[in-house]
Amino acid sequence: MLNLLRTVGLALAVANLKRRVRNLAVRGIFGVAGAVVLVVSVCFLLVALHLWISGLLNPIASAAIIGGVLLLLALLLFFLASRPMREQARAVENPLGQFEETMRQGASRLSDALGPAGSPLRSPVLQAAGLALVAGAPSCRRCARRRSVAVLAG
Repeated sequence: MLNLLRTVGLALAVANLKRRVRNLAVRGIFGVAGAVVLVVSVCFLLVALHLWISGLLNPIASAAIIGGVLLLLALLLFFLASRPMREQARAVENPLGQFEETMRQGASRLSDALGPAGSPLRSPVLQAAGLALVAGAPSCRRCARRRSVAVLAG
């Protein structure tokens, strides 16, 4: 019974992980496309700024002003990147611990729902019969459809 619960839990965890990876991939694709469009638009704005300042001053002064501002921005970003980051949340550091705790809580809720220790619902035979009933119901419906189609075709 515990192996079945562990297998079901693992299947749910894998499905959840696949969903998260797919969402992350889609977000990554949109992020890269957005970054490319952002770089192109910044280039156009810098060219427009250079042409506007070139009309007021000479082109060399315009390029020097834009280059100086970009250099200061780059130095600021490097400074921010070199600072130590805050610690991440503990749940992110130990994802298996969080999964284990969730599984324990689920098992304890299931155990509480089955009643006291002497309850017939705690019998492994009755639990296996219940799981067989739950697992067999969809396949029984499929078999009934196949038989009805075979009768109509035959």
